[in-house]
Amino acid sequence: KIGKTVGTTEHANTYKISTRYQPTKSLLFRGAIGTGFKSPSMLEIAQPLNDFGVTGGTYECPLTAANGLASHPLAQYCDGKNQYEVFKGGNKNLTPEKSKQWSLGMVFEPTDYFTVGLDYWNVAISNAVTEVSEELIMSNPAKYIDLFTTKYKASTGRETLAIKLMSINIGKAENSGLDYDFAFKTKLAGARWTNRLSGTYLMQSRYTTPGTSDSWETSLGQYGANSAVSFRNVMKFTSSYDTVNWTHTLSANYRGGYKDKRHTEANCAVESVATGDCVDTQLNVGSYSTFDWQTQYRVTKNIEITGGISNLFDVDPPLSLRNTGSHQLGYDPRYASPVGRAFYLAGSYKF
Repeated sequence: KIGKTVGTTEHANTYKISTRYQPTKSLLFRGAIGTGFKSPSMLEIAQPLNDFGVTGGTYECPLTAANGLASHPLAQYCDGKNQYEVFKGGNKNLTPEKSKQWSLGMVFEPTDYFTVGLDYWNVAISNAVTEVSEELIMSNPAKYIDLFTTKYKASTGRETLAIKLMSINIGKAENSGLDYDFAFKTKLAGARWTNRLSGTYLMQSRYTTPGTSDSWETSLGQYGANSAVSFRNVMKFTSSYDTVNWTHTLSANYRGGYKDKRHTEANCAVESVATGDCVDTQLNVGSYSTFDWQTQYRVTKNIEITGGISNLFDVDPPLSLRNTGSHQLGYDPRYASPVGRAFYLAGSYKF
């Protein structure tokens, strides 16, 4: 509605202190400490509640006697085992995230050809904003009863149970890890050859269960209650060969494996091919590595042609039995691509 005020005005004072010490020409130490403040986005606060399709997974109605909700007014709209209707919108009660972070690192350059950078970092967030996943809502209906509603279905002419995917302040989140960057550059056959390996090794990643302040969970190396994965290892390697007119670049991308979403006999999402019975299953999703190639040719100062191959070795995404968050099955589109080897060609002209 035009002119309507949603949410509240928030403000905060933050600080950052950084320092560096260079005992020799080739060695540098650096560190920083500070605080942060992040307000929720306008959509997170004020987005109208809109139809968002149905749940990615199939669920039994959670408003049952076993969950103490058989007499709840919404229980009459249960629809057995089904994909339930979904709305998505903002939450006017969101409050800003606040953080405390610090880092300590070094850069070592023993020669003009080789450089090493290491940085340890630690971030603690309070009032962290995140969306409660459909799985968490359906498995903890008493805790998230305010996220249940109804929807009128014209196809049946009746109201049916639905859920609301809305961001909330989950409580706390803590993450720490090591960023690294190794670079090697030299001259080779009259051209510049540059190699770089960079990445992050995640040491800790945990968060409080939405709606609590002292119940900690983690998604580190596994599919967590937030329907996401925090990867222990993510790295990238690039090797570039530059001449006056040409640049050739080979890139390698790596993301470590993880424990997939667990499916129990109760939710019956996985069935035995031999017997048709529901089975308890949790896959170990393999690591995912892809290579890309790109060549750039500078025809003139203003004209450049770029061509390349993505997913050079035509690698398939690793198998995942995740069935929530999106309707793609067999892989997780957030962490791997179903697109195989692809060729591209582009040109640019600078005026």
